[in-house]
Amino acid sequence: MNKTSLSGILFLMLLVFFIIAAVWHAVSSMIFILPRYFFSWVLLSGLISLFTVTPAILLVGSAFHAESMPTTSSFHDVVIRELLPSFIFALILTIGYIFILPPVENRKTWFEQTSSTFNNAIKSAENAYKNKNYNETLQYLIIARSIDPKNPQYTKLYDSVIETVQSKMQAYKPEDTTIQSTDNWQNSNSLYLAALKAKEAGKLLDAHYLARRALTLNPNRKEIQALITETWKLINQQKQDPKEVEEAELFNKKIEGYTYYDSGRFLEAYQLFSALAKKHGDDPDIKLFLSRSMEQLKMIAFFIEEDVSAFLRATAVPFSANLSTDDIVLRITASAAVSSFEGVYFRDLKVQMEKPQLYSFETPFARLKGNILTIRAVDRENPVNHWEPLWKIGKQDPDGVIMNFPLTEEQADILLLLFQKPQNIPAYKLWDSIKVAERYRINTTEIYLEVSRRLAYPFTLLMVIIFGIGMGLRFRTTQNDSFLMQFVGSCILVPGVISPLNIIAKIGFSAERLIHQYTKETTFILAWLAVLLCTTFIVIFISAKISAFFVRHR
Repeated sequence: MNKTSLSGILFLMLLVFFIIAAVWHAVSSMIFILPRYFFSWVLLSGLISLFTVTPAILLVGSAFHAESMPTTSSFHDVVIRELLPSFIFALILTIGYIFILPPVENRKTWFEQTSSTFNNAIKSAENAYKNKNYNETLQYLIIARSIDPKNPQYTKLYDSVIETVQSKMQAYKPEDTTIQSTDNWQNSNSLYLAALKAKEAGKLLDAHYLARRALTLNPNRKEIQALITETWKLINQQKQDPKEVEEAELFNKKIEGYTYYDSGRFLEAYQLFSALAKKHGDDPDIKLFLSRSMEQLKMIAFFIEEDVSAFLRATAVPFSANLSTDDIVLRITASAAVSSFEGVYFRDLKVQMEKPQLYSFETPFARLKGNILTIRAVDRENPVNHWEPLWKIGKQDPDGVIMNFPLTEEQADILLLLFQKPQNIPAYKLWDSIKVAERYRINTTEIYLEVSRRLAYPFTLLMVIIFGIGMGLRFRTTQNDSFLMQFVGSCILVPGVISPLNIIAKIGFSAERLIHQYTKETTFILAWLAVLLCTTFIVIFISAKISAFFVRHR
């Protein structure tokens, strides 16, 4: 067994405990995880647990290796022989701890959060449907669909309620209490009178077309709707060529869509051309104006699918920001927010501009890109569904956007980073987060301590390996036990050393805080590195003394 390398033994023990940790999480999990994520979640949970007990494994594994050394081997000889492999092994584990573990923890949290979001969305959709709140039902179904569209819970609920929801649902938007402008009424009336003349002249298609245009300008006039119904009935009674009637109807629809587009009603234009594209996708006019209306719509709204995609790619956190200057007092809260390449997305956003008192509103979905806040969302697949803000103070922005918003996308990104737990901040962002926190006068203590703990990790691994070698040499035996028996026995010892190591770790954390308290933050890291180096030499000295005890008493 003494021919087995220390690195090989440590790797084997790490593998065994990873399997044990993964199996334990799989059979004992009390958290709801979607079936499609469960296997990945188990693996990540096992990996996180492995890093937690790694020092204990290295301590016992190195002792196990040294215990089998010949009695003629000294501490100096063993350490010199194993120092380079141990350093490389510790370096590999450190790279994993610093660069891999934070995103692994974020991904594990994301699996848990996404599963919880799906479960809550299904329950909320069921409750909303029971209460006949079809807008909320659709909203929650969209969220569930975006997460796991093939999940039996979703498909069963979708099949049960979607027909009712789509038939009865009204778009989520405040009641329109605005009065029709005089110009619109006059234009609508002119078109209505022209439609009547066309009908009297026997030009039924023209009459039908003119009446439809009149209705778009004044949708509340029942006589116009009646004229549309009457003219269409007469058209069908004339037994015209069905193809000609269909072409005429398509032409009228395209004209209607163009009227929307030309008048700046891009949402209505996109809705109409999107519906036409499902039946006449090859029509060049429909293709052109569907694309144009989409591009214009993107300037005043964003697609709900963007929000869902952003939340699927990142871990959401609650958001709050209070901006206070001599000129501005702004309060912003959101139940959840994420950052993506397309911007920062918010859910259940509440904005209150207190100074100057310009506006106060709530919106279910919002996107911050640069300094432009878009507060209208549209369902790309079914654009009749859209979500707009509820204004409390101020006049509703007809474009669905707030230009020159006091909170920029960059500032929101920074705040989202600082809202995370320090251990979840990627290594390459730690120093940036310190600078940002200092800029915004946020306490940096926990971030500095996280930096020091990551720096301490390779020293910790080297110290436990060296100490384990000393303990193993102290308890060398001349008995020729099998490798398997000794290996199993060593694995059994690992849980027993976890508690003592945790106590030592707590002492180390207390030392970190003490050093941070009595040093300037600019010199804290250097002071902590000096402490780690001194501690390493002390451990080497103590380990050598422990190993020598066997020599004196053999």
